Amino acid sequence: MFTTADILESLATITQNRGEAVYTPQKNESSYMLSLQTCPDRGVAIENLIAKRLQKIGVQTTHLGGSQNSFDLAIIVDGSPIRVECKSSLSAPSTGRYKFHRIKPELFDILFFAFVHPTRGVVVKTASVRDIKRWISNCSPNRGVDGYSIGFGKSMIHQHIPTIEWDANGGFAMA
Repeated sequence: MFTTADILESLATITQNRGEAVYTPQKNESSYMLSLQTCPDRGVAIENLIAKRLQKIGVQTTHLGGSQNSFDLAIIVDGSPIRVECKSSLSAPSTGRYKFHRIKPELFDILFFAFVHPTRGVVVKTASVRDIKRWISNCSPNRGVDGYSIGFGKSMIHQHIPTIEWDANGGFAMA
């Protein structure tokens, strides 16, 4: 009866009537869908997208899901197992900043940050556990009960944690 395009057009009308919104279907359809309150499983969806992209480029990947396990993906690189944690964040409406929560460096080898950007879609960057631990050692951030929180500005660059951005056309590098 109604197509996805019909629904997105209807939602866009509502958004326009409310004033300027950070996420709209006109700016980026995939970001808009991931930003909706009706998408409570954004984190799992991002994990699944990352796992599928890794598999597509030939990386042996198993999606475990972090809720039952201590990390989200298990990958094999050069015959070695690597524990992967995936975190996602939406751009804050007023500042454009991103905040990633519940980061526990003892449980992963590499961290994938998925920035749900209003116009660029999902921007994925990687950071090694070594660099996360160096940030902790040098900057002494507070660790909450559920782990660390890491903030990024709208540039998606962290002053103390080097990251490597995925090539949107399928390639990526590991920190």
